Amino acid sequence: VQYATLLQDVMRRDFTINSLLQNICTGEIIDLSGKGMDDLRDRIIRATDDPVIIFREDPLRILRAVRFANRLDFSIEPETQKYIKKHGSELQYISQERKREELEKILLSNRPADGIRLLFKLDLIDYLIPELREIENLEQNNYHCYDALEHSLQVLDKTKATIELRLAALLHDIGKKRTYSKDKHIHFYNHEKTGAEMSREILHRLKFSGDTNDVVNLLVLNHMKFKSIGEKAEKISDRKIRGMLNKWGEETFLLLRLVHADNLAHAPKHNLPEQIPALWRKMRRIQKELDSLPMPVKGKDIIDFFKI
Repeated sequence: VQYATLLQDVMRRDFTINSLLQNICTGEIIDLSGKGMDDLRDRIIRATDDPVIIFREDPLRILRAVRFANRLDFSIEPETQKYIKKHGSELQYISQERKREELEKILLSNRPADGIRLLFKLDLIDYLIPELREIENLEQNNYHCYDALEHSLQVLDKTKATIELRLAALLHDIGKKRTYSKDKHIHFYNHEKTGAEMSREILHRLKFSGDTNDVVNLLVLNHMKFKSIGEKAEKISDRKIRGMLNKWGEETFLLLRLVHADNLAHAPKHNLPEQIPALWRKMRRIQKELDSLPMPVKGKDIIDFFKI
């Protein structure tokens, strides 16, 4: 820590759009970098000073550039982008917790898939989830119209903005490369099990909470559960639905959201748009019935019987 002029302070800010000042007496906006207002208007992310200085001071700014570009729908200025791509390896010196926080903000944005695409474009995904490289350009069967990675990104954009759902969407097919086989058709037998094991390792490495990891693991492991229940969920019994609700509780409805997004990202002939909405209605009806049933044994009964 050392004393500095206002200009020196401003030039140490990460990006020009974050280097603007305001005179709190007059309300005047002061742009000492000379580029902040223009970049804000032109929707540009630009290092305030020499990128070597800006990013070496805190390499996490590399991910912040991606996050700002993604969330604000800005573009990264060419020289700033060139440095990021060349020196992304500096992220290896940043703690997993700090990298996880930036990844979460990207995933919870309005355009999470574009954020992940930008991480690929700048070769930064290798310092967050390198396993995603395995499914890049991975061909799939005729149920799909995208490769495995692009399919996952399509699912990602179709999910509700909760971190568990977004992570599960991104990772639900992560095991496909390791389970790939081909005869007359392409197969990924038990890819959901392999994917669940991989996602647990990935989220543990990124220091996500145990609770988050458990929910994502459940979603990835079970995302194939409804493939044979019919186009309008006509082939699943109330008994089986009750079993799921008793086993997974409200997380059953998170699973439905993931499966619906997954369905919609399949090839048009196989996307089953009515399956999960129909199943959702059935589950809500059965959940309401279960909630209205009186408990056969209450806590006080156990206390009285055992004289606790």
